[in-house]
Amino acid sequence: MKLEVGKKYRIDITELPYKLVAIDKYDVTWGLVEGVMYSRKKCDIIGEWQDKPNPGEGWRLLEVGEKLQEGDQFYNSVADWVGACLTWSGGVVQNGSVYRRRIAPQYVPYTWDDREELRGKWFKIKGDEVEFQAYEFNVDQDKFYINSILAKDLFEYWEYLDGSPCGKKVV
Repeated sequence: MKLEVGKKYRIDITELPYKLVAIDKYDVTWGLVEGVMYSRKKCDIIGEWQDKPNPGEGWRLLEVGEKLQEGDQFYNSVADWVGACLTWSGGVVQNGSVYRRRIAPQYVPYTWDDREELRGKWFKIKGDEVEFQAYEFNVDQDKFYINSILAKDLFEYWEYLDGSPCGKKVV
C-alpha cells in the first residue's frame, strides 16, 4: 500500500484514526487525528481509515439513540461485523459505536401490469395449508383481482408457499 501524507490510516490494532504527517527515510510521523498529540513510531499499517464502515448491501447503519434489536451487528475493526450484545449500554446505540441492521424489503400489492409475472404462481392464506395457483386476473372499477381476490387483500392476508409476502418488492 502506498502511503500518502494527509490521509488517515488505522495502525496497529488501535480504534483511533491516525493521520500521516510526514515520511522520511528513517521513520514515519503520525498525528492522532482526534487530538493534538503527535507520535513518531514504526507500526503495522492495517489500512486506510474509514470514518464509518460500509454496512454492506441490504444493511443500514444505526443512528445514536436507536434501540438494538435481535440480529443487529456491531463493527469490530479486528473481526469485522459481529453479533451485537443487546444489553450493552442499556441496549441503545452510543456515540462512537457503529452498529448495522438488515433492511427488510418493502412490498406493495400487485397491479394489472404484474399479471404475467403472477401467472402460475402458488400462494396460500397465512397460517393455512390450502394452496392456490394464480390463473385468473380481472379489473373491475379500477380494482385488480387475482382469482377473484382483491390484490390488496391478497397482499395483506396471503403469502407465497415459502412464506414471503404476496406482493412485489419496491426497488
